[in-house]
Amino acid sequence: MRNTPFLIWLLASCLLFSCSTENEPDPQEPQEDQSEEATGEDTEENPLVFPFQTAPLPPPMAGVDALFAEDVPYDQYADTNFDIFIPPSAEPTGLVIYIHGGGFDGGDKDFIYNNSFPDHIAELLENKVAVASINYRKILPGDSDGVLKSLTDSKRALQYIRSQAEGLNIDKSKVITNDKEGVTKLTQNTKWEKLKLSEEE
Repeated sequence: MRNTPFLIWLLASCLLFSCSTENEPDPQEPQEDQSEEATGEDTEENPLVFPFQTAPLPPPMAGVDALFAEDVPYDQYADTNFDIFIPPSAEPTGLVIYIHGGGFDGGDKDFIYNNSFPDHIAELLENKVAVASINYRKILPGDSDGVLKSLTDSKRALQYIRSQAEGLNIDKSKVITNDKEGVTKLTQNTKWEKLKLSEEE
């Protein structure tokens, strides 16, 4: 039986090859990675997804603990934009919206960075109240819409901000705006008290 040693060698080689490949994964069927990183599962709660591009804090507001977005558009016009500050909070916050004066033909949302307003804003943010300041279209010579244009823009700004309430962590039942007498309520059935934020002259 000359071929007996060859047959024994061939059988042993086949056995060794089968043992070496038994526990290897099929290259055409990669093994699933069950780690948290691969599955995308995270044991921690997802952080707030801020809907706007953040910007550096304005110099008068340096040091406050808040997310800040600048010149956020709420409509298609050059003057329909706002700035907004969102404080860190585990619960949805209230919101104070500043609407500048100027007789409907002047003024700018940046008025909140002058005089005593930065102190008011910092105090609101420390107390977990968000702050926004809006621009609106002004009356132009020969403008047939008059103040209606400015008032419509202000309403549109409020509607847009409220539409982003979830991403901004804002309680839509606690949205108010300010005037020189204090803060005027814009929403009904809110239990907020008027916040005295009159400008110190």
